[in-house]
Amino acid sequence: MTTNHRGATLVATIGAPGAGKSTWRTRWCEANPHAVVVNLDRMRAAVSWCGCLMNQAASPYALELATVAASAALAADRVVLWDATSADVAARRRLLVLAAEHGARTVAVVHQPPVATVLARNAARSAKRCACGHARRVPTDVVLDKHAAIEAAVPSLAEEGWHVVTIAQNRRGEEPAFPVEWGAPVTAHQPRERHSSRCGRCSPSVESSPWPG
Repeated sequence: MTTNHRGATLVATIGAPGAGKSTWRTRWCEANPHAVVVNLDRMRAAVSWCGCLMNQAASPYALELATVAASAALAADRVVLWDATSADVAARRRLLVLAAEHGARTVAVVHQPPVATVLARNAARSAKRCACGHARRVPTDVVLDKHAAIEAAVPSLAEEGWHVVTIAQNRRGEEPAFPVEWGAPVTAHQPRERHSSRCGRCSPSVESSPWPG
């Protein structure tokens, strides 16, 4: 998927750990070299005392840093890739509010391979724990919860307010030759409208969660 239009756009990945988001991100960035990538794992490593991608104690600070970075890029009419699981409705709502504050278009990119595939990929990750107590391999129950939450959310994603929802990888593990999309065409960028809390929208808040979206 190439985002080949002008104007602020927030592209968000939605997928459980091991769903193939990183592989997809690499290809997407090759097609969108001028986009700003906001990766929550990298942000977590940047603010963690141990430099670990998985230090969950650093998640609230990482989320705040990521939000500031994304906000600045959207304010400059850039295309932003928000690279995270985005499995929780609260996490996706924060993104939609952030985009609305800048009049940005929103694109949800869903990765929902079979749960067996997700578990196998996660199991292949290192189980060695950092000094913070976390390993690259995510606990199985967390992976299952994220996968189930995304499966349940997919049918109603368009109703959440995303302009475009793209299925990058379906539940059979296939990557459609032509991405399945619904919602307004991403190329039909509308004039920017900024929103404030007086319009019934609030600024993004930082919430502490053991495994944020």
